Amino acid sequence: MNYSLKREMILRGKEIKGMLRSKRTVIEDFVFYTKDEGPLRFAVLVKKKLGKAYIRNKIKRWCRETYRVRKESLPHQLMILVRKRINSIKEVEHAFDKISFR
Repeated sequence: MNYSLKREMILRGKEIKGMLRSKRTVIEDFVFYTKDEGPLRFAVLVKKKLGKAYIRNKIKRWCRETYRVRKESLPHQLMILVRKRINSIKEVEHAFDKISFR
């Protein structure tokens, strides 16, 4: 089994702008943008105002790991915007539990 997410990551600004026009779901401190069609794609956006780089990177790692474990039950294309600082991976898992599953 391949655990790499590199091919699924959204890297281009054009793709991110396209996702911002898709279905939006707000769950606590997260905004989830989802599309059910197309290839598997994933992105995490964390604003600079949430803290220093090591804190933002830790939040992104938690989101990527939770996505990797649960991607079979998530929408095909998913982008996460983190609006507020989170303190544990449990908060991320709790938000992922509330997303509407396919």
